[in-house]
Amino acid sequence: MMSYLLFSIVLLSSQHTLSSTAMAYTFNKIHSVCRKPVPYPKTENVFRFQIPDHKVSWTVDHPEYKPVEYTNPGIQGQVWADHDITPENRPETSRDRMSYFLFSIVLLSSQHTLSSTAMAYTFNKIHSVCRKPVPYPKTENVFRFQIPDHKVSWTVDHPEYKPVEYTNPGIQGQVWADHEITPENRPEFTGRGTLGRWGPNHAADPIVTRWMRNGSEVMLHPVSSKYRLEFLAIQRREGKAWALPGGMVDKGEQALDAAQREFCEETLNSKSWKSAAQSQQKHIVSQLFAWSQPVYHGYIDDARNTDNAWMETVAFHVHDPSGYLTNKLNLHAGDDAVNVKWTPVDKNTTLFANHNDLIHKVAQYMNAHWSSDPRYLTNKLNLHAGDDAVNVKWTPVDKNTTLFANHNDLIHKVAQRLNAHWSSEPS
Repeated sequence: MMSYLLFSIVLLSSQHTLSSTAMAYTFNKIHSVCRKPVPYPKTENVFRFQIPDHKVSWTVDHPEYKPVEYTNPGIQGQVWADHDITPENRPETSRDRMSYFLFSIVLLSSQHTLSSTAMAYTFNKIHSVCRKPVPYPKTENVFRFQIPDHKVSWTVDHPEYKPVEYTNPGIQGQVWADHEITPENRPEFTGRGTLGRWGPNHAADPIVTRWMRNGSEVMLHPVSSKYRLEFLAIQRREGKAWALPGGMVDKGEQALDAAQREFCEETLNSKSWKSAAQSQQKHIVSQLFAWSQPVYHGYIDDARNTDNAWMETVAFHVHDPSGYLTNKLNLHAGDDAVNVKWTPVDKNTTLFANHNDLIHKVAQYMNAHWSSDPRYLTNKLNLHAGDDAVNVKWTPVDKNTTLFANHNDLIHKVAQRLNAHWSSEPS
């Protein structure tokens, strides 16, 4: 998909809003890795249902959407994986489209097949309280989308089904509640793929940084004039992509503990530690992680994602300002990593999934160098309308933007020259 341009434009009014095309760009940006037309990981002939860019967002109606059903047989029976149970009922009010209603049902025999009428009765019997036509708990005017009994089961086609989107504002910011981040786009697969859990599969990623130095001096980037960071990156055994160290959170484990454990396993090969080395290195890592700060919690654009199972992570920033502690680490790739190295923080570094975005957050937080793109020079401009102008703002380059005279034609020439987005209309 073509990149979007932003241009500075003088307007007579500030009432313009972002177009749906600009919104779609945001969704596609965080949902590109898991839409590539390549075989699903660890397969040779399982391909995703392909969706045009302008229909990626769940907010766009797409009745032809028929994602491929796929769950890797290798995850069946694994202790870390959910049982192969799929939701059978529609809850009519959803926190997000991937919410699941899981249930157990006792049958007289594992070979027994219930009639559709009997199945509908069974589903409705265990799915009645949350279908009552009364206001949702702690509300006065939030009502469920009503479904007739014979269409309650997910196995019955119901194209008119439009559940109400509702999340109680009171849970926002609570320590026990998830952040309001959900996959915004169709990953073109159903089933769990190679992921063990229905819904979010939780990971933890440590971002360990220090300042790049030339002797004792912290290095400045010649274009951005900002101090340079470097971070510890590992090369994944599977696929050989460079990435942040990290991995899945074990059952009952805290995310920070998982981040620290994965860091030790993948960058220090802790699984092969002897007692003396273990004590020394663990102490150094404990000192480092004592100053960790969470910088992100939510969806990760991972090639394994499906409609029904997806990756989420908590990313922790661990910074060693002097480099004193990190210089004592005995780097040695282990576990799922085949290589480990200090890597400059830079926009052009290619990393697994959307780990670049996590690194970018750290660069922004530390006010460190990220890109030598000339646009970083324009970010230093103090925009203020003057003379014959009453307003000035950055505006997405798009055919549907209305401009004075034939200024659209001039902008179009720039988009063509840079091979950038101009129109979302089918060519």
